[in-house]
Amino acid sequence: MPSSKAVPLNGASKGTMRSATKTNPYIFAFGVVGAAISSMVVMFAFIIAGTSFIWPHVSELRTSNHKVNSSPGLNSILPAPCHSHNDYWRLMPFHSAVEAGCIGIEADVWAVQGELYVGHDLGGLSTDRTLLSMYIQPLVELLQSQNLDTDPNLPPRGVYGRRPDQTVVLLVDLKSNPNTSWPLLLKRLEPLRQKGWLSHVQNGRFISRPITVVGTGETELHLVNEATPFRDVFLDAPLDQLDEDLYKDLNSYYTSVSFEKSIGKVGSKGLKPEQLTKLRDQISQAHSRGLKVRYWGMPYWPLHVRNQLREVLINEGVDVLNADDLWEAREIFSKRGLPAFSKTLFDGKAAKDLSFEAIAKHLGRSEVAVAALFYGQATASSEDVEKLSEILDLPKEALAAQLTGFPNRGQAGPMPPTEPLIYRLYEIVQNYGYAYKAILNEKFGDGIMSAICFSTTVEKEVDEAGSPWVVITLKGKWLPFSRF
Repeated sequence: MPSSKAVPLNGASKGTMRSATKTNPYIFAFGVVGAAISSMVVMFAFIIAGTSFIWPHVSELRTSNHKVNSSPGLNSILPAPCHSHNDYWRLMPFHSAVEAGCIGIEADVWAVQGELYVGHDLGGLSTDRTLLSMYIQPLVELLQSQNLDTDPNLPPRGVYGRRPDQTVVLLVDLKSNPNTSWPLLLKRLEPLRQKGWLSHVQNGRFISRPITVVGTGETELHLVNEATPFRDVFLDAPLDQLDEDLYKDLNSYYTSVSFEKSIGKVGSKGLKPEQLTKLRDQISQAHSRGLKVRYWGMPYWPLHVRNQLREVLINEGVDVLNADDLWEAREIFSKRGLPAFSKTLFDGKAAKDLSFEAIAKHLGRSEVAVAALFYGQATASSEDVEKLSEILDLPKEALAAQLTGFPNRGQAGPMPPTEPLIYRLYEIVQNYGYAYKAILNEKFGDGIMSAICFSTTVEKEVDEAGSPWVVITLKGKWLPFSRF
């Protein structure tokens, strides 16, 4: 097993200096107090400014025991246009991004002593974190499992079984001299290249394959252009410089820029008209060249500004959303698959700062039934519509037109579920399903429990130690099987 010892970059060591000056005790005391205050200020600033680093791990802590590492699991995941920003900082690099269904993964690499090491800066490099070990080898293993029975006359299957033709971008941010790092990158990609799994240019055409490698950072256009006639690494073109007719879909794939530097800071009321115009111009230019748009350096705070901006970017045609919290980003795209009125209801609920419990009390229904209305999995009565209109302050006529039709109750999502909490319910059925069946058959005979003549509740209990417990009750009519 490789050592996690830091890569030696040079032999220099920092000496220590000891002051020979006698220290005044009062000055020392004031110094300690000042240092403490300064430390608190710095810590607070770090928490605010470092949200993009800390927040990704929150969702990973809740999903660390649900790691997708096999073909059957991957075949149930629906890919989403999210890009795993600084993926190597995650608790489970690569695996977290794939589990969330992201179609972009980013790694910063440094060329040191003939190897490409992964890390944000030189001081954070270690011998067990290389581009080969963290990304290339896992991709090879994953794609081998996905292509065990593939017809050699057909294109290879990609990472995600539900969209086998979906390419996944490996964005390699070269941090060191490209004259050294570029040849190493081409060499390290050989295992993927040999299998025919890299997107490439052939006979003047872009051929999409399971993995599309894109170089950014110190990657230079001339290096990409020199790789002819067969090119399988593409450029992350500068989105704010596309008026120069240098970047095309045969040498570039992504086109990216810092949102704050290019578009500007976002106010509490959202983008200004001139900012929106500039955004649309950049997206239009990129798409006219066949390039995929990605913005980085977007605001993370306040939350309503961040969330509103994300919606604007998606609506305006940004191709991939730079994400630190992958599950949060995935949820954005999951909700976009819901009926149009779902967003209206959720926005109304958020604006009034209401819980499902409060809305359910107003409607005289259970919380689960109300939540099902929000997700388009239940139909609303005229009384429901009237009371929803009252409590959410939404037009009654519009709600009536959208909520009283026949619902689509079959929105199960991928199976097995990839959302951690839903997966836990699925796991309960896996663990106790046959036990439930045995006892139900013993008590009721040969039949099934109805999910139509049915009700369910969710309650919260707190034990003597103060720990919260979930109580889910399922109540359904027993339906015996008919003889025929």
